[in-house]
Amino acid sequence: MDLVNFARRSRFIRSVFSLPLYGRNRWMGYRQAPAKAVLDRVEGLVASDVRLRVEEFDGEFILGPRSHILRRLLSQGFYEPQLVQLFLSHLMPDRDVVDVGANVGFFSVLAAKRLTTGRVLAAEPTTAAFSRLSQNVTINDVETKVILYNGLVSNEASLATLDIVPGREEYSSMGGIVHPSVVGQAVQTETVQARPLDSLVAENGLRPAVIKVDVEGAEGMVFEGAQQTLRDYRPVVLSEFSRPLLARNGSSPEAIIALFDRCGYDVHNPFDRSASAGAIDFDEIIAIPRPA
Repeated sequence: MDLVNFARRSRFIRSVFSLPLYGRNRWMGYRQAPAKAVLDRVEGLVASDVRLRVEEFDGEFILGPRSHILRRLLSQGFYEPQLVQLFLSHLMPDRDVVDVGANVGFFSVLAAKRLTTGRVLAAEPTTAAFSRLSQNVTINDVETKVILYNGLVSNEASLATLDIVPGREEYSSMGGIVHPSVVGQAVQTETVQARPLDSLVAENGLRPAVIKVDVEGAEGMVFEGAQQTLRDYRPVVLSEFSRPLLARNGSSPEAIIALFDRCGYDVHNPFDRSASAGAIDFDEIIAIPRPA
């Protein structure tokens, strides 16, 4: 079922989401958010995973019907276009990519289709998202280029407890569910293996040129366990900061910036070069190695 094309053909959905942002919010507020009601109804009617074509990521993907990523695709027709272009601009065809918090594999599949001799390490800890990730790698015929790791990337080898909102695994977190989109929803836990990125890179003989990290507040632990990789291979790192989520895991934007500085990196907002990295509380970041 190609729900993205359905949304694009729907006159009602297109009319609501073609309004200017201010007018859209105002209209939706006064009308009890009718577009949201339509998306809620779609979610209630679809009883199983859906498979759709997402041009932005050059592939077909299986998504759960409750996923907020699916809702964004239905309402907007795209997903993080600026980040996609930034990601693509740093790929090297003969070097590897690490996708930490790969979810269903959008960026992993996109990278795998662009690489020649390079490979992708796709790490996803949740059972449901990993199952969809595995299927999406197969659907897009990139099995030979993608190394799948069903576990957490952290600062040590251990077992860890992950909090999960069923059907919305994109918000999974080690520090409790605090994302405003899912606060108050039913939470389950999974016990998963955790390993440092340095050991995964060494085990698989990788030479990463790009590392993408999306782990809902566990970024500090990921980078603590990746310092040898950062020093040896000097990859560009794409991630995000959320001060409240980092704090739940004992970290902060300042601590991560300091770690990157020790590894010879500069950190800034890739979409606002004038912003001070130290002032970033919730935003995308890029860490670029300083010249030797």
